[in-house]
Amino acid sequence: MEWIKPLPVASGETKPFWDACKEGKFLIQKCKTCNEYQYHYRAFCSHCWFGEIQDIESKGDGNIWSFTVINRNRSPGFIDDVPYVVAMIEIEGGLKIISNVINCDPWKVYIGMPVKLTFTKATEEWTLPMFEPS
Repeated sequence: MEWIKPLPVASGETKPFWDACKEGKFLIQKCKTCNEYQYHYRAFCSHCWFGEIQDIESKGDGNIWSFTVINRNRSPGFIDDVPYVVAMIEIEGGLKIISNVINCDPWKVYIGMPVKLTFTKATEEWTLPMFEPS
């Protein structure tokens, strides 16, 4: 099936993240200066603004912190997917990630629901992280 949804745009600083996704790895970051975790992937710490960042591979286990079920979306690539879930997932380190919850009945999703990381191959160049019930 051809992917017709929008795709991310990789920059020099996000390329390692997207390359890791192609390998089935999900990277979060930890600052070597203040020891805080962060996501989304960037070249500096969003807490202390220093550039001493290390990549850490996350298992991606988490819980749904909040979510919505999208019932209408007339945009190309989405119109055939309704209803679908967009959720805020809390993973290790207290990080919150906005993503889709797939491979489940949207009406059975609930706050606190345990989820795990999965990857969707959109194109040969793009593999996207998403979540599914665990």
